Amino acid sequence: MKLTVDVDEKLFSRVMDITSAKTEAEAVKMAFEEVVSTDWMKDFFSRPRPPAEELAAAIAPDYTPDDHGWRPQHRDTVTAHP
Repeated sequence: MKLTVDVDEKLFSRVMDITSAKTEAEAVKMAFEEVVSTDWMKDFFSRPRPPAEELAAAIAPDYTPDDHGWRPQHRDTVTAHP
């Protein structure tokens, strides 16, 4: 598909630098691919987040801030480091 677009030269120069594209067409293609590949982030980051306490309990239920020697519990097959 061919497309004619008026683009700010400084902006396009930055895109060329960031993408290390060798041609203008390659820079445009890479920029489009980046937008498509990161589209999932829009949905992910718009979702409500659980409170920090809930996340901490899910990740490390045995953790207490006062327990500086805390280590996650390992399975018998894994040796815990001192």
